[in-house]
Amino acid sequence: MEFDAMGAVLKIHLLNKQLLYVCSIYRPPGKDSEHIELLRKPLEILYHWHHNQLPFIVMSGDLNYPQIDWVSVTSTDSASVNFCDIINDFHLQQFVNKPTRHGTSSSSVLDLVLSTYPGTISDISVDCEFSDHCLVSCNISSTPVYSSHPPRKIYLYNKANFHQLRADMCSFQQTFFNSQPELLSVNRNWTKLKESLTDAVDRNVPSKVTFGHRRHPPWLTKSVRKLILRRDRLAKAAKKSGTQIDRNKYRKARNAATSGIQDEYQKHLTTLSATLTLTLVHSTGLLSHDELTLSAFHR
Repeated sequence: MEFDAMGAVLKIHLLNKQLLYVCSIYRPPGKDSEHIELLRKPLEILYHWHHNQLPFIVMSGDLNYPQIDWVSVTSTDSASVNFCDIINDFHLQQFVNKPTRHGTSSSSVLDLVLSTYPGTISDISVDCEFSDHCLVSCNISSTPVYSSHPPRKIYLYNKANFHQLRADMCSFQQTFFNSQPELLSVNRNWTKLKESLTDAVDRNVPSKVTFGHRRHPPWLTKSVRKLILRRDRLAKAAKKSGTQIDRNKYRKARNAATSGIQDEYQKHLTTLSATLTLTLVHSTGLLSHDELTLSAFHR
């Protein structure tokens, strides 16, 4: 059996070690009551994974249920009744209460936002029409975990004392073969070699510790960061010299950096808007098959 809904799932790690599942789903209009029943399986999987507490789910998208009365969460249509049962069975609450699709004779609430934790959803807004639907936005009150890069030790081999390094390893070679390595295990010989090589490198090769790259907003691309660094460098030079030439160079670099930031930010917004539209309308079928559903949720 195939399920023609299209969607995507984003799993977010929160600071309290809880997982947030943000689901975007599209259900084609006119599907029967059995169609939406296939949504139960991935929800049951999530509830099985989080059997000790209610899973944190936020689901949104164009579900095409104009017959549902969202005040009482009831309907006379059989397909809509099945969806209402799923909402109640998995403790989902729906938040959109204004029409999101306006026709010539009627308006309907087609685009929904649902969550298992109602207190985390706020600022629901139904804005101007985006294509033939209104744009729905909301805030989710949660704090994600930002992955940090652990400090790393980097050896500066361009400043190494290779003459002394070779001498140390030659001394180890004599000591190693005089210790009758054939009587020792392979692991023991390997450990002696690794420790001696590491000690020799630490003694003869300078090193530094890096704490990873700082996390930049996606619109601060490599080219934009170069413009910012050039601006800051020329600002210091202009402040130090005080000459009109250096000040003009700084102003030119400042304008170029500002323009670059604004251009990349607009490109990012355009890409984000296109990505959201693609996710809602043309993304790969998350629920098109039972096995694909399971693998997508497992990822």
